[in-house]
Amino acid sequence: MPRIVVPYEADKTIFTTQIPILVNHLSYGAHLGNEHILSFATEVRIRWLNQFGLTELNLGDDIGLVIGDVCINYKAEGFHGELLTIELYPDELKKHSFQLYYRFSKQTDNTTVALLKTGQVFFDFEHRKLTQAPQSFAALFEVNFSS
Repeated sequence: MPRIVVPYEADKTIFTTQIPILVNHLSYGAHLGNEHILSFATEVRIRWLNQFGLTELNLGDDIGLVIGDVCINYKAEGFHGELLTIELYPDELKKHSFQLYYRFSKQTDNTTVALLKTGQVFFDFEHRKLTQAPQSFAALFEVNFSS
C-alpha cells in the first residue's frame, strides 16, 4: 500500500501556537497518543479562528466548519513534558471547502512529530447542510470562493 504524504510548506505558515504534552496525552507506549494529534489540531484551529473573533460554529452569516477528511503522517515520538510548536496554514480555498495544513514539532530541537491535513467544509448548522463560504471569511484571505 503506498504511503499518503502530507506536504507542509513552511513559508505559507500564518499561525503558530504551543501545546504541552501532558501525562493524559500518553499512550500505553508512553509516548504521545495518536488520538491526541487530532484533538490538538482542533485546539489549534480554534485558537487560529479566535484571533479573528470567529468560531467553528460561526465564521460569519451563521456558517461554520466541519471536518470532511483527515490525513496524519507520524514522524517522531512526543513525550511527557515536551512542548509542541504547531504551525498552520490554509490552502486550496474553494467555494465549499478548504484544506488546513499543520506541522507539529518539538520546541526544543524542532524535530517534526507529525504533519496533518484537515479538509474543512463550510456548514450551515441551522439547516444541517453543506454551504458556501461566508464572504466575511473569504475576505480574511482576500479570496473569491466562487470556484
